[in-house]
Amino acid sequence: MASSSPQPRLVLVGASSLVGIEVKARLENSKQLFREVVLAEVDATDVEGARLLGEFGGEAVLIQEAAELDFLAFDLAVLLGPARQMAPLLERAAQARVCIDASGASRRRDGVSWRLSGIETEPAGAVVATPQPVAATLARLLDPLCAAGLLRDAAATALHPAASLGAPAVEELHQQAVGVLNFHELPEEHLHGRLAFNVLPWDHAVHSGAPAEDLVWEVGQLLGKTPAPCAVHLLIVPAFYGYAFSVRLTLESDLPASELLQHLKGEHVEIATDSVSLSEAMNSSSVMVSASTAGSPRSFWLWAVADSLGAVAAANIVDQIEHAAAQVPVLRSAS
Repeated sequence: MASSSPQPRLVLVGASSLVGIEVKARLENSKQLFREVVLAEVDATDVEGARLLGEFGGEAVLIQEAAELDFLAFDLAVLLGPARQMAPLLERAAQARVCIDASGASRRRDGVSWRLSGIETEPAGAVVATPQPVAATLARLLDPLCAAGLLRDAAATALHPAASLGAPAVEELHQQAVGVLNFHELPEEHLHGRLAFNVLPWDHAVHSGAPAEDLVWEVGQLLGKTPAPCAVHLLIVPAFYGYAFSVRLTLESDLPASELLQHLKGEHVEIATDSVSLSEAMNSSSVMVSASTAGSPRSFWLWAVADSLGAVAAANIVDQIEHAAAQVPVLRSAS
């Protein structure tokens, strides 16, 4: 059983993943909320078989083997690694008082509540799921239009940078750019193709992220609409950092572009006075968006850019963790 201490025990599984690193860094500012924070991985040993060391709050901690964890001993369990690694752990992780799945492993499962800060969804269930970054960003752009009864449908192209595939992919893009200019052989281990001076389609089989159909499904869950009024196409572009979206909207009625943008403006969305580039979005914590007409008073193009969707996703995950931590005393008294 989880501790009766007023402060909850938290386990982060997959904290070394891209979004996991962001979540861990943000939680270090909230560590007073927790009696203990345990870091775990599916494989917690190095190449020589020694147990890996991690760090939290400036202190070294021993990484735990996820297969050896007793999730009943934790108040909160958070799954942060790739879905294919987290899926076998989901049933056991749900034995904690609250399980937050940020991996996508719980997608299309019953008894799961999808949550995104700023969007009202159903009350939390046995497992709380947070959307992947692209789905979260599209949901925040489309939700105000759905709430106002304005959106008929949308089609989005999401442009991923090399950083979406990890730090090694960023270095490989640099090597490819130098190699192309010098007529050298190009490495493709992490990018799975030549990205330098090129554009690649997202291939779920090799790029290890959520495929477009899963992102569309998540958007539908967040907007409360089945099927989702949105289609998604994924591309990888030769940018090191920063995400961009080209979204075509069809509305139910005529609307000036200025009024459309006022609907989109919010805590997480900043309106740009002109089309913005990725470089202009760097160091911004918001998604920056502009709009232009697309041939009729009911059709628009949105152009949106963001510095790091990983940071956006991590902020939502930490919001859900902190909300769940505040609810632990209530959950304990009810059990």
